[in-house]
Amino acid sequence: MEFQVIFTPQAINDLKRIETYLRNQGTTDPAGYRRKLSERPLELATLPSRGGPLHHDSDVRYLIKGRYLIIYRILTRQRLVKVLCFWQAARDIRRLRL
Repeated sequence: MEFQVIFTPQAINDLKRIETYLRNQGTTDPAGYRRKLSERPLELATLPSRGGPLHHDSDVRYLIKGRYLIIYRILTRQRLVKVLCFWQAARDIRRLRL
């Protein structure tokens, strides 16, 4: 049985900000990059534990897509993967507040 993958409002806002940043930098096809970035977590529907654990909290994990970490939480009982945010990998992960 597959998990449902949902995006929090924070994750949706992060995607919008990433696209805006890329557009302002003159990146070709920023909307396409945003789409590819948002599609990556959908892979978690079949194997939610595929990403690495974030710190000591085993239910919060991350995937890598390009220069971004996709931070998510597995809610096993609800069969749900909740995408929490998209974090630029060059930023200090210790500053991340969930």
